[in-house]
Amino acid sequence: MEMCNVYEGEFSNGKMHGKGTFKYAAGGVLKSIGEWREGKKFGLFEDIVIVRVTKQVYYDNDAPKLNSNVKRESPSDEDTDTDDVPPRKRQNVNVCVSP
Repeated sequence: MEMCNVYEGEFSNGKMHGKGTFKYAAGGVLKSIGEWREGKKFGLFEDIVIVRVTKQVYYDNDAPKLNSNVKRESPSDEDTDTDDVPPRKRQNVNVCVSP
């Protein structure tokens, strides 16, 4: 299924003209809501954007611990195991979860 941009609103002479909402198929802006003139944005618009938030959360047995005073350990590149077990190598694993 092909994703397409969609405009919902007023037209004049085959162009976006008047109040409308433009929904984007891709990119950082999800949709723009405002006034269009001759197919172009004019004036103040409300742009709904994708926001990526990064935060650090401490987990214990797959449960997040809120307001925990966690002493951070600095990561080490050295293998500190004293056993004769070779260090584990990093692997990328895809995990899919159904809603």
